Order: sequence, then C-alpha cells, then structure tokens
Amino acid sequence: SGVHLFVGPITYKTRIMLAFNITEDDGVIVLKLDKFNIGKLPLAWISGPASSLYKAISGQDISKLVNDSLGNIGTFDMKKRTLTVDLRDFIDAQIDDPKQKATLEAVLNIVYDNELIDIKAVDKSLGVDLNLNKLSDTTPVARLANADRITSDEEFQLFFESKMPGAFASLLVSDELVINFNELDTNKLIDYLLTQGDLTKTSLITTPIVEGYEVVVETPHIVLSGDKLLISLPLLITTDDLSKQFKSVIKIETTLDIDGKDLKINFTSIDMGEISIDSTDVHALLSGANVELMTQSGFVIKDFTDNFNQEGMTIKDLEVQSSTLKFTVETSADLSVVRDVIEEGLQDIVDNITDPDVKNLAEDILDQLDDPVALEEAINEFSGLLTNPNTDPAVIDQVLDLLNGALDGVDLYDLLP
Repeated sequence: SGVHLFVGPITYKTRIMLAFNITEDDGVIVLKLDKFNIGKLPLAWISGPASSLYKAISGQDISKLVNDSLGNIGTFDMKKRTLTVDLRDFIDAQIDDPKQKATLEAVLNIVYDNELIDIKAVDKSLGVDLNLNKLSDTTPVARLANADRITSDEEFQLFFESKMPGAFASLLVSDELVINFNELDTNKLIDYLLTQGDLTKTSLITTPIVEGYEVVVETPHIVLSGDKLLISLPLLITTDDLSKQFKSVIKIETTLDIDGKDLKINFTSIDMGEISIDSTDVHALLSGANVELMTQSGFVIKDFTDNFNQEGMTIKDLEVQSSTLKFTVETSADLSVVRDVIEEGLQDIVDNITDPDVKNLAEDILDQLDDPVALEEAINEFSGLLTNPNTDPAVIDQVLDLLNGALDGVDLYDLLP
C-alpha cells in the first residue's frame, strides 16, 4: 500500500536496502519503513534481536547508522520505523543568510498553503512536482520610460513647482489646498523615492534562493482606480536556462496613511496569479529589500513628508479619489482672499501668456466658476498640461511668476518658490 521510495544502497560493512511508504503534510515528509534488509536479513528480524546483535558487532545501533548516513536530511526512528524530513528545518540547517532563509520559507508557506506541491516516488527516487501554473502571471507590467523618470533633486523640485498652479486653482472648488497627482505623476513620485533617480535601478530585490536560481522583484507600477491605489510588483525566478525562468506579478491593493513624517502603504489584499497571499509571507518574500521600506503590513517610506517640507509644504492628509492621488496641504491663509487673487492671477495668465493651450485652459477655468464639476475637470486639465514634460519650461515659469505676483502678500506658507 502507498507509494514506495527506494533509497540506497547505503553501505556500512554490508548492503542496506530501505523501502518506505510516503506521507506528507505542510512541509513535513514522513517515510514509514516498509522494507529494510541488511544483506538478506528482513525487517522483522532486524528490528528485533538483530538490532542488538548488530550494535554489539559494529559498535553502533542501526538508528545511528541510518541517521549518520542521512546527515541533516532528516531523522530516522527505528522504534517507529519512520524517516521524518521537515523541509523548514532542512532550510534552517542548510541556509546561513537570514534574508535568503526568510525568502525560501515564505516560498514554502505559499506553496503549502495553496497545495502547489506533490511529493511522490518517481523512478526509484524522491520526486517533487510543483504546480506553478496557479502562481504564474505573464501579463506585461507597464514601466516608466527613462524620459519620464525624475533623476535629481533639481528635477524633483521642478516637478513640484509645476503642480502649484493646479493646486492654487483647486481652491476655487475646495476649502483646502489640494495637490493632485494623476497616475503618471504618482509613478514618477514613487519611482524617485525608491531609486533616488538611479536610472540603472529597476529592481527592489535580487537574492539567490538555491544554486543557479535568483528571485528578482522589480520596482512597482502604480494604478489608480476609483478610490484604490493598486501596486503591481513583477516577480521573476531567473536562471541561465531561459526555458526554466518563471514570471509572475504580485498585485497589492492598499490604503495610505501619513504617520508623523512617514508614508505607510498598508496591504489590504494580495494576489499572485490565481491565489491570494498572506501579508506576512509577502513581507518575508520581500525581506531582501531595504528593511526600512518594509513593515509586517506593507511598505513604509521614511521621512516622506520631508520631500514636501523642502518645498514649504506641510502635508495634512492624502487619499485616492476619482483615480487621483490627492495631497491636502496645511495653510493658515484666508481662503476667501486667496480665491479672489487666484481669479486675478488666472486672468493675468489669459492676458499675458501666448501659449494657446495654457491660455485656453485658464479661460476654461474662469468660464466654469459656477459649475463645480466642470470647474474641477478644467482645473485637472490645466494642472496636467503644466506637469506634462513636453510643456515649455519657460511657459511654466511665466505662469508661476504671474500667480506669484497675484498672491503677493498672501500668507500661504510661501508655497511658490
């Protein structure tokens, strides 16, 4: 009964042949001894009087002989006639690097939680079948073009400066100063915070798991959908043999919190291929990344608000709304006065800017002051044009100068440089 695995020969002054029935549960493999011959002596005789006789002759008992032969692969119990192999203990004994060990244990948890493994006897050896189809996901993940990536502190400052006209215009429809980031803006922001502008950096983690294989987790891509921020993390298991490479995408739904100066990106659901994954396993799987970026429940970007403080802003809140990442900025200014001067500033733009696109969008905002929905759409278009890398920087500077002139004397924490 059961599947038979033949392990041998093991030689200690004579030939030892073992045959086992295999059972396996959650990473613990138990091989129940079904046949054990030393030479021509059978199991019943060996496990009885012969065991003592063999110890007397050889100076060691059969259990010790088998355990010594096995090394740290597993433990043999002669009384129970079982060989037990705990894969987690095996990883612990074989792997010294704690991050590599955590990655392997996380992979093992995912494999067993989702019944992705089948252990059996194949051609007189131990066979392991991994059903990775459930985990596979070859869907292409969008990547930021290098031309869209922020590569320096100076570019980062210009990026924020270009958001200011739209932020001020938002006061026409809101009681708070709100900076809006569309999906491209959000990806540029996160990419810069993770890579610090290093264009050669395209991965968060590259760590070996077993000889010849590496796990690579690439930098994330952000999708803004309704009120959700979704993260796609491409994951590769690479080897020199391209036919054996494995691809998937870890898809994470998140919530966002400002905690002091830090941005916390909390995982609410995690999927990989067809299965759902526990956040603690993802934490372990990504443990090769900068430890400061990881918590048990998600990512944390340390000192996140310092990037805004350098531009004269204090971030009060952030949320995803209507597929837009919205940052609410603290201000003590009299907003009724601010609205009046913003209208004046927009009129100055209409009267003085020659760029037809910027001029027309400023006119659209002024024309929609009595229609909140249309007004917000016009403001978003205006902001999007000014943050477009194809917009002439000289035009952006001129818009900023005109708004700065209109706002002269208004205490808005000096948000414009």
